[in-house]
Amino acid sequence: MKIDILSDLHLDFWVKPNNNTKTKRLIQVLDDLLDSSEYTEVLIVAGDISHYPIQMELLDKIAEIYNYKKIFCVLGNHDLYLVSNTQKSTYKNSIQKQQDYYSYKSEIVTILDGDIIEYKGIKFGGAMGWYDGSYLNRSSLSREDNIGLWKRIMNDSVYIKGYKDFYEIFEIEQSKIQNILTADIVITHVCPLSQSSAFQEKYRYELSNMFYAFDGEKYLEKTKAKFWVYGHSHGNYSFNVHDTLCVMNTLGYPSEKDRQKMTIEI
Repeated sequence: MKIDILSDLHLDFWVKPNNNTKTKRLIQVLDDLLDSSEYTEVLIVAGDISHYPIQMELLDKIAEIYNYKKIFCVLGNHDLYLVSNTQKSTYKNSIQKQQDYYSYKSEIVTILDGDIIEYKGIKFGGAMGWYDGSYLNRSSLSREDNIGLWKRIMNDSVYIKGYKDFYEIFEIEQSKIQNILTADIVITHVCPLSQSSAFQEKYRYELSNMFYAFDGEKYLEKTKAKFWVYGHSHGNYSFNVHDTLCVMNTLGYPSEKDRQKMTIEI
């Protein structure tokens, strides 16, 4: 089975959320990234779909255009953002907004949230995952230090509502990841390895990486998954850990140009 890989679609930067029909600019870019042959049955989207749940219907449109039989996706940090006064009045918090995504009905598009779905003998497991502040084992920083830094440099601390801090989300997500390790392909939004080798060389020593990965080596050692698909960092990158190929391939924002086609086969 051939599977196309994308993450960080940020659809509302490409298509106005109040007019999902005007997709020309988005499709022009996707034409260079996605395989329209009948043999590529599945698309994986590793989070950051859109700030607006209504744009989930664009995934069904993408499936129609590129002949996908299934799209498996997870949510990302931006999907939790309350980005407007309308959203703040519509949703009590980001947890309610998450439920809006999960309630989307489609025969093709499936949002994975700590569960495994088998399709034609291949098990797809997914969850958001979350960062844990452990990058490069910065043990000299206390929990309070990490939260303070998070509040200073991460928009997550401003636009995600209903959680005390990133540690709370991390704890929730870790239990979900433990449920999906028997999948053939694991999908998370956040990188599952908090080591420098998990990041492109030009970004390896940025302090903010502690909010772009979690210490998941114990999961990579345990899982039998051939692939672990992730996003969040933006870019195109892959690395091997314990016989699992971890892959990232982002669409990103319109201003970003470093894009490429990525298809895996299992």
